[in-house]
Amino acid sequence: MAFKVVVTDDAYIDLVEAINYFESKSLGLGERFFNIYQKKIKEVAKNPFYFSYYTEDFRRISFDNFSYIIIYKVHNSEEVIVYQITFAGRNPETITGKLKGK
Repeated sequence: MAFKVVVTDDAYIDLVEAINYFESKSLGLGERFFNIYQKKIKEVAKNPFYFSYYTEDFRRISFDNFSYIIIYKVHNSEEVIVYQITFAGRNPETITGKLKGK
């Protein structure tokens, strides 16, 4: 059984900003980024417990060919919530600061 994946508004904004950024760098690159995002979301839905912890409560999955990660939390036995889609090289304090209280 696949988990339902819920993308928060903040994560959706992260996604759109990343797509726009990559598309501005090279035509079609934003689309490639989005295709990898979709693939990774399917992987998370299939087995969210497979991927490593980012912090005590949150897990992460890395993008292929892009230095980006999806940060998510398994909410219950049926649902995964995506909180961030972010550059993997970003200051970890910035990333965890945005996760506080979630």
